[in-house]
This record gives sequence, C-alpha cells and structure tokens, in this order.
Amino acid sequence: MLDLSYNNLEGMVPDEGIFKNSTVVSVIGNSQLCGGGDNDIGLPRCNFHQPKRLSHKLKIAIIAIAVLLALALFVTCLFLSSSRRKRREIKSSSKRNALMEEFSSRILECLNSIFRIGISCSVESPRERMKISDAVAQLYSVRNELQSTAGN
Repeated sequence: MLDLSYNNLEGMVPDEGIFKNSTVVSVIGNSQLCGGGDNDIGLPRCNFHQPKRLSHKLKIAIIAIAVLLALALFVTCLFLSSSRRKRREIKSSSKRNALMEEFSSRILECLNSIFRIGISCSVESPRERMKISDAVAQLYSVRNELQSTAGN
C-alpha cells in the first residue's frame, strides 16, 4: 500500500505502474493532484493550460534580491547618517563616545533584524517561511528605525 494522503502534493500522477491500481495507492487530501487519461485513482484530468506558479528557485531568488536591496538601503542609510554625524560638532568627547555607543548598538540591532528577516525568508519548509509581504513590512520598519536613529 502506497499512502500519499494529506501531503499537499501537486501535479500529474502517472497512470502507469503502481498508480494504475487504486486499491494500493491513496492520494486523498492532495487537492492539487491530477491524473492522466486512464487513472483509476479518481483524480481530475490535468489541465496543462493553467498558468504555472512561481518555481521554488524563483521565489528564493526574489527573496534574496529583496534582502540584498534592503541591505543596500541599510548601507546607504548608514553612509548618509555617518556623513551627517561627521558634519556635526560634539563638544565633549564623553558625549561623543556615549553617542557612538548608542548609535552603534542601534545599527547592530537593525543589522540583526535584517539578518533575521533574511533567514526567515530562506527557511527550507514553505510553511515556516516568512511571507514576502511580511518581510517587506519588517524591512520598512527596520529602515524607519535606522532613519530615526540617524535623525537624532
């Protein structure tokens, strides 16, 4: 008995070999499966004219590009904020050190957040992977936090 039930499988099930006999194969709960011409399993006929969903590699490429763009945005903001800081004069060196410690810790927190988002987007299991809309929202949040740090 080959039990493939409730595995969220998709695509065409072959109509040869073990798949010819519905008494030894169970594919219940896989709504995205379809069959060929002579399937005895009770699957709907495959419609090959449907638009294909994004491939796994394309999704990962999109996520990687989004993370790289966010990182580029972060580095740009870091550069702009550091050039603003250089233009300002801080009278006391103790204030300067305290300010740099504060600034550095916030930058590290933002960097840490960006890396966490990138890792969440590249988790192997699609169910555990962060949605791209959530990732973009979090990246905007990190950008805003960094800009507020640079503006202080």
